[in-house]
Amino acid sequence: MTAPPPSLHPRTRADPSVADIPASRSLVWTNRRVLALARAAWLGIAAAAVGTFMASLPIDYVQLKALHDEMIAKPGLLETGLAQLHVAVPVFAAYVLAVKIIFAGACVGIAVLLFRRKSDEPIVLATSFTLLILGVTSLLTRPALTHSDALLKGPILFLSDAGLAMFFLLCYVFPDGRFVPRWTVWPAALWIVESALVGAMPNSPISPQHWPVVLGAPVLLGVLVTMVYAQVYRYRRVSTAPQRQQTKWVMFGFVIAIAGFLLGMLPNMFATFLRPAPAEALNDMSTYAFAASIFLVMPVAVAVAVLRFRLWDIDLIINRTLVYTALTASLIGSHVLVAGGIGALLRSGFNPIISFVAAGVIATLFAPLRARLQRGINRLMYGERDEPYAVMARLGQRLESTLAPDAVLSVIVQTVTEALKLPYAAIAVQWDAASPVSVEAGQPVPVTLQFPLMYQQETVGRLLVAPRAGEVEFGPSDHRLLDDLARQAGIAVHALHLQARTLRLATDLQHSRERLVATREEERRRL
Repeated sequence: MTAPPPSLHPRTRADPSVADIPASRSLVWTNRRVLALARAAWLGIAAAAVGTFMASLPIDYVQLKALHDEMIAKPGLLETGLAQLHVAVPVFAAYVLAVKIIFAGACVGIAVLLFRRKSDEPIVLATSFTLLILGVTSLLTRPALTHSDALLKGPILFLSDAGLAMFFLLCYVFPDGRFVPRWTVWPAALWIVESALVGAMPNSPISPQHWPVVLGAPVLLGVLVTMVYAQVYRYRRVSTAPQRQQTKWVMFGFVIAIAGFLLGMLPNMFATFLRPAPAEALNDMSTYAFAASIFLVMPVAVAVAVLRFRLWDIDLIINRTLVYTALTASLIGSHVLVAGGIGALLRSGFNPIISFVAAGVIATLFAPLRARLQRGINRLMYGERDEPYAVMARLGQRLESTLAPDAVLSVIVQTVTEALKLPYAAIAVQWDAASPVSVEAGQPVPVTLQFPLMYQQETVGRLLVAPRAGEVEFGPSDHRLLDDLARQAGIAVHALHLQARTLRLATDLQHSRERLVATREEERRRL
C-alpha cells in the first residue's frame, strides 16, 4: 500500500499513521491540584471501604455460621441439606467467606491497577472507583457491619448505592468521558437524583422506592433506553476504531455476565430431581461461586478495554464464542431430541444404550456442524472473505452485465462493500491532470486503507477501503482478497482508460475533420 496522491479528496485520503491512533481521546485532568485532590479522595474512600470490609469479615463469619446472609433465602432448609450432604456448617461458612474475599480482592486489585496506570483520566478514575465500591459493598460482599453496627449501616449503604449509580452513569460516558449526544446529560442527571433520593431518604415518601409503578417504571425504562441509545450512537457515529474495540470488550463482558446469570438457573432445574433440602444446599453453594466468577467477567473486561485492548483480538474472541456457544446448544438439543425421540418410540425410560446411540450421533455431527457454524458466523461478521472464488465470480458476472462504461467503477466498489461488509470503498483514478475520476460507495470515513490498481506493472488507480467498525486494519484473508479484487479492478480501469482515450481521439479526429471541411469551404468561398 502506498501513500495517497494529493489530488484525492481529504475524506478518502488514507492516514499513514493509522497504527499510531491513540487508544482514546479521553478527557484528561489539566489542573494538577484538582487531580491531586481527586486522587486523595479516591485513596481515602478506598482505604475506608476496604478497612470496613476487612473489619466485617469476623462478624460475617459468625453470621454465616448462623446461616444469616442476604443471599440465603431458607436457612432452615439449608441447614438440613448441609447435614444430609455431610457438610459442616462452619465449612460452608468458611467457603462462602473465601468466595467473598476472592471476589472483593479481585475487584479491588483491578481498581488499584487502573488507578495506578491511568488515574490522570477522569473516566478511568471513575471506573476504578466504581469497581472498588461494587467489589466491597455489592450484595455478594456487603459488609456484615450493616447488620451489627447502626452507625456504619448508613455510610455503607450509601457507598453501595453510589457505586451502582456510578456504574449506570459510566454507561453514558464510556469510553472517553463525554456525554454523546449532549442531551443524554439530562437522563443521567435524573438517574443521579433518583439514586441520591434512594440512598439519602429511603423511608421518605418522595423516595423512588415509594413511587407508584406508573411513575417509577417509565423513569427506569427511559434511563435504560437512553443508556443503550447513547452507546449505540457513540459506537456508530463518534467512536474511533480503538474506542470501538474498547466498547466491544465491555459489551462482551456484559453479555457473558448476563448469559452466565441465566445459566446459573440450571442448578435449580437439575436440583428438582433431588430432595428439597439437598437441593437447597447445592443451590446456595453453587450460587455464591457462580455469581462471583460470572460477575468478575465485567471488571476483567473493563480492565482489558482500558489497558490492553490491543493485545487480544476481540473480534476473534467474539467469533469463537459465538461458534462454540451455538455448537454447544446445537449438540445438547440434538442429544435431547435423539434420546427423547428414541425413548418415546420405544416407550422406555433411561436406557444407557439410547444414551450411547445419542452420543454417537453427536460425535458424527460435531465436525461438519462446527465447520458449517464457523462459515456462517464468518460470513455474518466478515462477509465472503473466506470464499474468494464466489466474490470474483460475482464481480465478473456484474461487469459482464454492465453495459454503460460509466457504471463499471460503481459496480466494483459496490461489490467490494457488499462482499466484505465494509462501511466504505472508493476507486480514485487520475488519467490526466484535467480529468480526475473518483467513485465511492458507503459513508466516507476519516481513515482509509488503499490498494494500488495495477496493469502490467503500471499503477492505473487506487482502491480505497475502510476497515469494518471496530477494526484498525485488515487481516491476512482480507488482504489477499482485496489484492485479487484490485488486480481485477486494475484490468477494468485500464480498459476504461483505453476506451476513454479512444473516444477522446475519435472526438479530436472528428473535430479535426470538421475544422478541415470548414477551412476548405472558407477557401472555396474566397476563390
